[in-house]
Amino acid sequence: MNKDKLSFTLINILRNVVSIYFDTFFTIYFFKLVNYQILPMAKYYLVIYLTIVFSFWILRNAVKKNFKVSYFRIGLSFTALYIAAILMLKERIPNYVYLVAILKGLGEGFYYYPRNVLNSTKITNAERKRYDGTINAINQVTSIVMPVVLGLLIDSYSYIQMGKVVFILIIVCFILSFLVEEGLKETGDEKINVKGFLKKIKNNKKVKEALLVQFLRGFTISSGVLTVVMSLYKINYFQSNSKIGSLDSILGILTCIACIVYSMKVKKKVYKTFTILTTVSLSILLVGLAIKPDQNLFIIYLFVYSFGVAIINLLGDNITVNCSNDESIIEKKEEYHLVLETCLGISRTLGYVALLVIGLIGNFELLKHILTFSIIPLVLLCIVVIKNLDKISLPSLPKIEKNQNNISITRQKRSSSAWRQLSSQYCSMHITIIAKENQNTIPGTYSLCL
Repeated sequence: MNKDKLSFTLINILRNVVSIYFDTFFTIYFFKLVNYQILPMAKYYLVIYLTIVFSFWILRNAVKKNFKVSYFRIGLSFTALYIAAILMLKERIPNYVYLVAILKGLGEGFYYYPRNVLNSTKITNAERKRYDGTINAINQVTSIVMPVVLGLLIDSYSYIQMGKVVFILIIVCFILSFLVEEGLKETGDEKINVKGFLKKIKNNKKVKEALLVQFLRGFTISSGVLTVVMSLYKINYFQSNSKIGSLDSILGILTCIACIVYSMKVKKKVYKTFTILTTVSLSILLVGLAIKPDQNLFIIYLFVYSFGVAIINLLGDNITVNCSNDESIIEKKEEYHLVLETCLGISRTLGYVALLVIGLIGNFELLKHILTFSIIPLVLLCIVVIKNLDKISLPSLPKIEKNQNNISITRQKRSSSAWRQLSSQYCSMHITIIAKENQNTIPGTYSLCL
């Protein structure tokens, strides 16, 4: 891995540590500051995700003009400002909830949109599954260690003291961003043409299904309202930061195992069965939690979710990112990512609007309706992912064929690095090999289909 990719990877890993602090412990801190009221929480998250979508549209032409790293860096700067605001406001954060949420949204939007475009540019489809599996495994190792460490430190010191450490991590990310290369400009258009892109994909089923995957994930498994609701239940069941941190570390082990499994050679039909079983299990557990909330049932849900959804989420990432490199839209990559993230933002926003309504009503018990409603997009996501399994880049040996009847070809085991080097060439090529038929050596020219 060269300096460019290494710096890019380190930023993603450190940024994950920052996310652990805010997605878990700051949520607890903020929920306590607002006296466990749902309405301020709903406002906070709704403004964040509206701002993220707004940021994407601000960036659309800038990213098209190949200023990806510059705006990626600006995103890190907004995150630094967000953390600085939290450190200065402390207990007064609820009084400035909109300001804090806007800074958070700008930090996320200016970071993730350019990062996603850079990610699809720097990592080829052939490298995608192994790279995503490895990076997610590293992130999950971090997710195993950091929650319990942060939980204990926050109980021993304070949210604000740990916030200072997180601020330093963002500064390190900012410095590393200067080692990330811009890369070559891949498109000739100077401005984003969303209308032209939508017209281009009108009959492109593959792209439309990738967008649907992203839309459905926004309701459920990608920082959607279900994630926040489960965080509220977690706070309700496990009061202290150290207990929540320990639980998240255990869940992180399961997710890490899932990422390692994902990076291995697994048949697609196994993923199909696994996705169905995970979806059915989660649906039953969500109904159970909605009917009769129970701590033990909730823990079972978290265990199934942490392992099962990790793999489904990786499959979804594979579908959406690989689609950006499809020949039919390769010249519209920035438009694709803009529409993709807009779909995600719209579904997240709809979910948080539902949470806002519950907050206005002021009845915590109504959260059970979000649990039962989440089953619908979860099942639909399962169907779309299974339908697109054939488009996912899974590590496997190439298929060798010879246009001659009754020939049985024995493929020798090669190293994964050799196949990766070979797969980085053309999708179809001819090579001269030695095959075997009934123990007799038959030389010939064969077609190698990757």
